[in-house]
Amino acid sequence: MPQLPVITAITAPPPWPNAGMASVDLALYDLCRRHQLEAEVRFVQLYSSEERLPELPEPIRQDFLRRQRLPFAYTPFRDRLEELYASDVILYWGDFLHAFGYHSQVAAILVDLGLEPTLEAAAETVRQHFLLTEAPREALSRTLAFGGTLVFNRDRDYRHPDYGPALGRFVDASRRIWMRDVYSALRVRELGDSHPGDSRPGGSGQRNLSRPFPLGVDASLLLRQDCVAALPGALESAPSQAPAAGVFFGRTRRDVAPLAAFARDLCAALDTPAEWLSWLDPRTPPALLGPTLESFPALTAPQDLAPPVGELLSRLSQYRFVVTDTYHVCLNAWRCGVPAICLGDALATQQSFDCSLGWSHAWRDKRHVFYAMHDAMEYYVASEELADPELAQRRLQHTKELLQDAPSAASVTASIRRRRDTVEQELVQELRILLNPGAPGKATTRATTSAGDTAEPRRP
Repeated sequence: MPQLPVITAITAPPPWPNAGMASVDLALYDLCRRHQLEAEVRFVQLYSSEERLPELPEPIRQDFLRRQRLPFAYTPFRDRLEELYASDVILYWGDFLHAFGYHSQVAAILVDLGLEPTLEAAAETVRQHFLLTEAPREALSRTLAFGGTLVFNRDRDYRHPDYGPALGRFVDASRRIWMRDVYSALRVRELGDSHPGDSRPGGSGQRNLSRPFPLGVDASLLLRQDCVAALPGALESAPSQAPAAGVFFGRTRRDVAPLAAFARDLCAALDTPAEWLSWLDPRTPPALLGPTLESFPALTAPQDLAPPVGELLSRLSQYRFVVTDTYHVCLNAWRCGVPAICLGDALATQQSFDCSLGWSHAWRDKRHVFYAMHDAMEYYVASEELADPELAQRRLQHTKELLQDAPSAASVTASIRRRRDTVEQELVQELRILLNPGAPGKATTRATTSAGDTAEPRRP
């Protein structure tokens, strides 16, 4: 039997069970299945989640593994670069894999795990694996990057003597890149346009105006509900009672009480019961269920506070609407056609780095960026508004009316799906070309891009 071509997908390991990161990787599994791509897909990581948590008690470790169980396995690709270069497709999939701050964090982890002796050596290892600094250009010509982001990069990061040139070479030599947000796409476009006098390794000295604009979507948006339905723990059907609202807070560094009170008052105004969605494990910080219940005692907490990914993603699709502060809860809700009220920030309060806002004094909220890109800012509530009783009351009334206007949510959902469907077709076409060299006629897709979608948002 002929050996299948290989797609090596580089992904990011979560430090704790994380349904959002699972939805990103599930989307690639689903994409290859739906489009019947004839390839062996290898999901690889620089280090594993198990390596990050070597001293967990065995019951908690098993619970974590149960919660994050997926229909594929991850393998390490650390120090196996020649195998990576030999892949038919090298695919960087989602997350912050090319961002300067992420590289710094990963380098520190490698040192903490005893896998590298110094931060300098670890940083070089990170660049070798995530920016292919030692790869031949021919391997880079088979490299795709989809759904990543540089949204937290600062201008100074691109001037770093090692990271800047390495990123420039990666962008210049890779076959195709789709970033999930417009800020990252603009920077990648700029890096890909080599200017006269450019000293980057591999720079051509010419502006490549034919290069497509590198704007894509977050990879999680490519997931479809028929794939979710086949996961362990997935709910079989919609509940017989009226749909509830889903509530989850797990990212705020402020007092959660005003957020919980807003969710409580919104659900009361719309006469909608609410339940806690255990998106992150309650044993991982910040544990906000207890403080949320103090302000929202009618909120129902499920018996299993650590459900598997399949249950979480299927439950999310059944809500009337969602109230949350968490990026991938918002994205996965909108993906299903469920309106998501995002309680974010207008000002950063953290002292160093925040996974939603980025760096102190250089914040750029990834949740805000997503909502702004799809003209969905009416669904984005700045937590600062909720500190002012008059502003909070006006926002509550506006949000109530917004959730009663089904065409508004349908328009946002349609915008998200149009962009998703377009870039999915582009990605599949590139994959087919790389998997079937010399056979351009096979570059057409064989799946309906809208398979498994909910037809329209739930009507409040």
